[in-house]
Amino acid sequence: MSLFHIKNTDHFQAVSAAVGSSLVAESSLVTLKSHVADRVKLMLRTVHAMALKGRLFTDFVWICELDESKGVDVGTSEVTI
Repeated sequence: MSLFHIKNTDHFQAVSAAVGSSLVAESSLVTLKSHVADRVKLMLRTVHAMALKGRLFTDFVWICELDESKGVDVGTSEVTI
């Protein structure tokens, strides 16, 4: 094997490793974003139902606490008024 061939092989392996790790990072980011999107969809459905039933929006925190007690993950930073 020539020196050029060895350097080229090393370069190819380095590039392949970088691409593979970015795919893992990208899929992790997509998973994280979908998890946050699911939380937001849940909250928007809750607020929409409150508006349809004429409930006070100050009840939102209470309803989120109720959802958490039922085991629904609503997050913490989004539950503010």
